[in-house]
Amino acid sequence: MALTAVEVIFNLAIELLGGFRVEDTAVSRADKPYRLANNYYPLARDTILGRHNWNEAVEQVIVSQEAPTSNPLFEYNRKYARPTDSMKIISVGDRNIFGAPSTGDIWPWDVVGEFIMSNADQTPQLWVTENDYVAGEYVSRKIEIWVTSTGYLVGQFISTGGSVYVCAEAHTSGTFATDLAASKWTVTTDEVTDNVSYICAISHESGTFADDLEAAKWTTSGVNYKILYVTYIKQLTDTTKWSARLKDAIVHQLAIYIVTALHNDSKQRIVLVNQLEQLILPQARSVDSQQGKPKRLFSSRHMRSRFQGNAGWRYY
Repeated sequence: MALTAVEVIFNLAIELLGGFRVEDTAVSRADKPYRLANNYYPLARDTILGRHNWNEAVEQVIVSQEAPTSNPLFEYNRKYARPTDSMKIISVGDRNIFGAPSTGDIWPWDVVGEFIMSNADQTPQLWVTENDYVAGEYVSRKIEIWVTSTGYLVGQFISTGGSVYVCAEAHTSGTFATDLAASKWTVTTDEVTDNVSYICAISHESGTFADDLEAAKWTTSGVNYKILYVTYIKQLTDTTKWSARLKDAIVHQLAIYIVTALHNDSKQRIVLVNQLEQLILPQARSVDSQQGKPKRLFSSRHMRSRFQGNAGWRYY
């Protein structure tokens, strides 16, 4: 069995420190250099990914708000789940992204724990037939009126008698009173004029919504849920997708972590830190910044405090 792609990274870091290469043997993998590299590699990788907006690690997704009952207690109106593989959130699709300047004293979004807090209030596009939809895309539809002799799926919303219900058990409708008594429907506090949000589970060209829903091409998100466009740096673990600059930075960061334990050489560690901070990362930022359209410099509390102090915040 040959060395894995990650073990090749181990060797680059170990060789940078003047050590012997890891070999494809159990004895070599039991040696101190391998054990140190193996322990510190995830930390080195994620540290570097979080320090720069690496083009190859940029990911764009649409996320739906969390249930309104879990909205933030203050400062923000809505809460969205942070992508589980995110190293750093770059931007969210609020009004600041799409042109109009922000107003007021509150920055439009913040990361708090595993969530993104935001006042963004974008409603998913309305579903239409004969349209191409991509997995991860959201649409909205008016709550449908219940009819008999119709197949309903778990999570589907209907209205009847002035109330809104969600399907609790897949079934073909008979009489509503009988189906309700059989616990096939659960009443909600939603309004009949509300919209239901759905997320596309399988990329497809839309036919009829009922057929597409039955084919599991859509999953119910919630009623009147807003969406957020999120751009972030993902935890890019596939080494074949790394640029030379990203690989070099991770190798240096790994060497920095293990050099003291291997050689007890603080001077070599300082040299490696200087190479990473003064050469490798600045070069990466320079190259990546030249690709694509110029990035806007967004407002932040840090920027406003630097230019104006803590009082009199304004948005740039």
